[in-house]
Amino acid sequence: MTLDLNLLLIGITAIISLCSIPLAKWFEIRNEKRTEIETNRRRVYLEYVNAICLLLTKGKEEIVAKTEQQIKKVTQDKITEAVNRLNKLKPELLLWGSAKAVSAFSHFQNDYIWQFGEGEKSQSNQYQLEMMERLEDVWLAMRRDVGQTQKISRGELISLFIKDYWDIKKKYLSS
Repeated sequence: MTLDLNLLLIGITAIISLCSIPLAKWFEIRNEKRTEIETNRRRVYLEYVNAICLLLTKGKEEIVAKTEQQIKKVTQDKITEAVNRLNKLKPELLLWGSAKAVSAFSHFQNDYIWQFGEGEKSQSNQYQLEMMERLEDVWLAMRRDVGQTQKISRGELISLFIKDYWDIKKKYLSS
C-alpha cells in the first residue's frame, strides 16, 4: 500500500513537472511579445506626439512681424511637414497601436486631417477647436495605452497648446 502511494505521488509530481515546463515557456514567450509591443508602441506614440507638437509650436517666432501671406506660407509648410511625418507613422501605428488608439486616430484623420484646408468650414475657429478636441481623444487613448491611469479632464492637454482654450470653448458653447 505504501509503495502504491509513493508511486502515485511520484507520478503526480512528474506530471506536474512535465506540464509546468511548457507552461513556463509559454508565459516567457507571451511576456517577451508583450514587452516588444509595449516598447514599440511607446516609441511610435512618442514620435506621433512629437510630430503634433511640431505642428502646434514650430515657427511661432518665425511668424512675428511678417505679412499675412508669409504667415500663411509658414503655416502651410508646418501643416505639410507634420502631415508627412504622420503619414510615415501610419504603418507603425497600424502594427503597434492599440485598438482604441488606432480608432481615435482614424476618426481624427478622417474627420479633420483629410479635410483640413478644404472649404470655409475648415477655416472656422469652431472647426479647428473641434479638431483639437478629436486630437485630444487620440492623445488620451495613447496615454491610457502606455499605462497612464491618472484622470485628466477634457481640455487639459489642449490647454497646453492653446493659451486661452477655456475662454474660446466657453464662447462657442454659449453661441
